[in-house]
Amino acid sequence: MRQIWVWAALWLGGCEIPPDVKSQIACTTICTCFGGSSPSVEACTNECVEEGDFAVVPEDCFECIQTHANQCATLEDDCEALCVRPEPPQEDIPDGGMR
Repeated sequence: MRQIWVWAALWLGGCEIPPDVKSQIACTTICTCFGGSSPSVEACTNECVEEGDFAVVPEDCFECIQTHANQCATLEDDCEALCVRPEPPQEDIPDGGMR
């Protein structure tokens, strides 16, 4: 299954990859690398896609994951820094005078 998504991405080439396809490609690669057996890879991929986090990752993160489809041993080390999204700043929420 992973090969289908990689080929689809290569076929799309310079075209903008839709977020749902981007998420499917990234999740399939990550779950294949770290998910273990086939049934758990499928469950992992489905859960990952449903969460939708990889649909909005920076382009350099997505490209790194995509290029590591056959390089699982270095995926985390090479891509983690590109994929970490900073937490939004915590703003003080006024309590409206209630204590």
